[in-house]
Amino acid sequence: MSARPVADTAARRGRAIALPNLLSLLRIGLVPVLVIVLFWSGPRARAVAGFLFLVACVTDFFDGWVARRQGVTTALGQFLDPLADKLIVVAVLIMLAAVPPEPRVPAWMAVVIALRELAVTASRPPSVSSSTRSPTSSSCRPRSSCSRWSRPSRGYRCGWWW
Repeated sequence: MSARPVADTAARRGRAIALPNLLSLLRIGLVPVLVIVLFWSGPRARAVAGFLFLVACVTDFFDGWVARRQGVTTALGQFLDPLADKLIVVAVLIMLAAVPPEPRVPAWMAVVIALRELAVTASRPPSVSSSTRSPTSSSCRPRSSCSRWSRPSRGYRCGWWW
C-alpha cells in the first residue's frame, strides 16, 4: 500500500465534488427523513424506514466502490463517509430506543453503541487532517458491511421491521 497525498489524487482527477462525496451527502440528507419516518406508526411507516435504511446501506457500499474503482479520494470524502455512517446508525438507535409504543432497543444499548461511535469518530480526525491517505484494511470492509446488513434482520426478528 502506498500512501499517496490526498490533494494529489483529487487534483489529478480534477473533481472537487466527486460521485462518492455526493452519495455520502445523500446519506447525511437521509438522516432527518429517516428520523421523521420513525416517528410515524404503522406497518407502512416501518416499511418506508426499512427502505430508507436499505438505500443508505447501498449508497454506502457504492460510494466506497466508486471511490476505489475510479481512484477518487478526497479529504472531504474521508471525512463525510464515516460521518454519514455514524449519523445514520446513532439516529436510528436513538429513535428505536425512544419512540413508543415500546422501546424497540434498550436505552443502555443505544448509549453504549453511540458512545463507541463517538470514540471512533474522536480518534479519526488526526488521520484525516494529514496529507496522506490511511486506507481501511481489507478486513474492516466485510465486517462493516456484515454489521450494517445484519441490523435490519435483527430488527425483523424483534418485530419492529414490519
